[in-house]
Amino acid sequence: MGRLLEIYDRTFGYHRQDYIKHVLKLCATRLDPSILRRILAFAVLNNEFAVLKEIPKFGHRDELYYSLVNRIGSNTRIKFVEFGVYTGVSMRYFLSAFTNIDSQFYGLDSFQGFPEAWGVGP
Repeated sequence: MGRLLEIYDRTFGYHRQDYIKHVLKLCATRLDPSILRRILAFAVLNNEFAVLKEIPKFGHRDELYYSLVNRIGSNTRIKFVEFGVYTGVSMRYFLSAFTNIDSQFYGLDSFQGFPEAWGVGP
């Protein structure tokens, strides 16, 4: 790889850093400012949220549940609170998966659903 970079430097007559500055100056003079702002915003967000690329993705909720139990440890003492239990699928899963006798589980639900105007401000 180092040899290729040396050839690159000799071919263009200056170092990569100078070349990058040159390209950026050309872009700044020829691109619409709104496009430059978008590129800069993308670069900043990509850098700031790079850690999100490492977050695992799950195809099904069972995979998520299994991962949580393994990460926490099935014999760990926990307090589990679920809002919106509905039919209790996840509650039953975690009740059986976490085996510590001192764990506490709470399932809460109004069984009335969301109001029609849910999410709409005053």
